[in-house]
Amino acid sequence: MLRDLKGIFYYLLIDYRFSFLVFWSILTATLVGFTLLSILVPDSSMIVFTSPIVFVFCIISGLNMTKETFPFCVKMGTTRTRYLLGTFAFSLFFSLVLSMVHLGIVRGFRAVLDAEKISSIRHYSLMDMLDVQAAWYNEIWVLGLLFFLFISIGFLLGSVFYRYGLIGGFSGVAVLGVLMMLPVTKDYMFSEVFRLQGMTLHVDFLLLLVAALLTFVPSWMVLRKASTTAARAR
Repeated sequence: MLRDLKGIFYYLLIDYRFSFLVFWSILTATLVGFTLLSILVPDSSMIVFTSPIVFVFCIISGLNMTKETFPFCVKMGTTRTRYLLGTFAFSLFFSLVLSMVHLGIVRGFRAVLDAEKISSIRHYSLMDMLDVQAAWYNEIWVLGLLFFLFISIGFLLGSVFYRYGLIGGFSGVAVLGVLMMLPVTKDYMFSEVFRLQGMTLHVDFLLLLVAALLTFVPSWMVLRKASTTAARAR
């Protein structure tokens, strides 16, 4: 079992290496471009908020995780349960790495702005809105948890698309959207999970962690009898 998990983890690591490097290269180049533009055009004004961009990358990463890795791993003899455990471990690791790289790039970007005394660029951090001390170690685990949550959601949606095709996938997205808009769901989310007091957002991170972990349960139910060929290709 341990050998299978190592194999899945290594395969996912190799599979995501290129997209990881491309994403951070583009984001870093964009920040450098903003900095140069602000120096060349002193009267310009820009707002930079990097966390939502990484959230989108996490969802896309989760969506694509099942597409190629699942049929390959199953054909190589891995059980579906071990595949899920391997993707779970990789998602945790990947989210923490994303959080640490994001922290390093953002801190470097802010250091350049301070050194060059650039005031035309305003960088907003998610930590500025939360009732959590803005320390580097808090930023790593808070953003790591949020990245893991979005990867988990993307993985669930990707599993549904893989098993049931476009019709089943978009139906699942529609059902999820309806559930999120139900008064009961919204009242619970904004009374238990998220609470806004003035300009400060209070978040129950334990509930978010439980939600991220439980997201893998329906993913296993979807994939446990899935074919090694995606539905849209059969």
